[in-house]
Amino acid sequence: TDTITCCETGLHIVELRCADDLDREHRALGHCIDTYDYHAFLGNCRLLSIRSNGIPLASVELALRAHGHEHKTGQSGKWTLRHLHVVQIRGHHNETPDTLSPVMKAFERFIAEVRNGRIPVNLDWPNLVAKMDRYADKTSIYNIRFAEEVIGWAERLMDRGL
Repeated sequence: TDTITCCETGLHIVELRCADDLDREHRALGHCIDTYDYHAFLGNCRLLSIRSNGIPLASVELALRAHGHEHKTGQSGKWTLRHLHVVQIRGHHNETPDTLSPVMKAFERFIAEVRNGRIPVNLDWPNLVAKMDRYADKTSIYNIRFAEEVIGWAERLMDRGL
């Protein structure tokens, strides 16, 4: 896993890439990030951890979102950095870190560097769920989550009159 270090705060930002990463983050911070595995593997979001000496201080959820009348992948057919959206930043027990905290300083510096292109990012977030055996069992919690995602998607479309 690539680690990015904030030179101002010394904090590290790491992408959470597997269910074990999410479980460890959940145990350290006492929030529900461990339930985001399906959402992340589906390619709907990216999950990050802000850490000090390997200890999680906060978790970040990023998503790609179209603006206005754009289709899902933007008017050019590709996601761009302007589509990158910060969904949430949560510390211990889902608390939002203080705006002047080292955690927020590190994240603000990180996202600014991403948006201005100094930190390269891959905005092609593939759907990995179809290749994962644990999502194939129709009675598993993972497939129940999939059904919930489909229902949520349909409700969002209906709310927009599509």
